[in-house]
Amino acid sequence: MNEKKQNILDKGLTAFAENTYEETSLNHILEAAEVSKGTFYHYFKDKMDLYQALVGLCLNKKRDFLTAGLNPDYAFDMNDDFFTAIKKQTLANIDFLKAEPVYYKFSLQISAESEEVKTAIRQKHGWQLDGGLGDMVDLAYLKGEFNTAYPKGFVKNIVGHLMTHYYYLLFPADTDISEDTIEGTLDLYFKFLKHGLTAKK
Repeated sequence: MNEKKQNILDKGLTAFAENTYEETSLNHILEAAEVSKGTFYHYFKDKMDLYQALVGLCLNKKRDFLTAGLNPDYAFDMNDDFFTAIKKQTLANIDFLKAEPVYYKFSLQISAESEEVKTAIRQKHGWQLDGGLGDMVDLAYLKGEFNTAYPKGFVKNIVGHLMTHYYYLLFPADTDISEDTIEGTLDLYFKFLKHGLTAKK
């Protein structure tokens, strides 16, 4: 790839990993990349075009990581119940965090975007975004694992929201995170997802 284009992508990734799309200044990206607006517009139509290119790179990076470096303990198994399956997926995501911290931070930042930006992302990247979570919920319903009093769309929305925000919920900024902390906290989190807060009688 052209060195100037790669530099724009690198500086854009750093900027968008720290701030939302609206908060990120294109001028600051260009200053950091040390390129002119003319050079930028040679490679990208606008800020959204750069952002969408980075979303695509992030999705590809995560896919390649999970394909090549997935811990066998996190492999998909049809016999797993829903909560075991998403716990495996979460642990795989945390491995991705360790390997690619800036890409991971950017992927989390996407969940904080405005609906307008999220709509644009879904229109371009759609099915690649949820990691198959919708299919996992469908399968759980088929296997009778969910209370049918809750509509499937409601469950998908709730679980989707929790799974895209779990890192901020469980591991606040400046928290010292050890392997034991991650495992123990995730155990509590998925126990909560499965059983809720109601006391057993």
